[in-house]
Amino acid sequence: MGVHRLILAQATMSSTLVRRFRPAVTLALALALHACSTTLAADDPITSAVVNVEVDGLTFTATSTATGKQVDVTVLVRNLTTIATETTILGGNCRLMIRLYDASLGTDAWSEYAEVDACQEPAQTISLAPGEQETMTHSATVDAPSGNYLATVTFQPLNVLQVRHIELVSGNVAIN
Repeated sequence: MGVHRLILAQATMSSTLVRRFRPAVTLALALALHACSTTLAADDPITSAVVNVEVDGLTFTATSTATGKQVDVTVLVRNLTTIATETTILGGNCRLMIRLYDASLGTDAWSEYAEVDACQEPAQTISLAPGEQETMTHSATVDAPSGNYLATVTFQPLNVLQVRHIELVSGNVAIN
């Protein structure tokens, strides 16, 4: 497994790590992830993680919990606009992928990408009226030593901009 540094300022992995990014910074991070392919390799590196992101007018945020070696993530998708909007994301076995970073070092400790050979590509369309929200959940049993980790969840929009994938910070978890 390659080593990937989590780019989120130079803060410790405490609750202060998950800071609010200004909208311009969030947009810049999302734009930095643009690519032309819609197929993910099983070990695709993630270059940046964000606390929230807007895709096609929908805002995505994430939370996580852990029980033993099972990590559960919830992605909240909200339409904060005044018009109905939709976006399409990669579905199948790679709809949501979990990654853990070592809480002390910020280095990649475990990635669900290592558990799959290739991602299926059935699309999932998310359509929300103004003010509506929807949740997506995912669980994985992680192969990581006991300890404290920062969990992230990755998804891949299939929009006009062809963002390769977006990694959302979902919170601190303790694996035991």
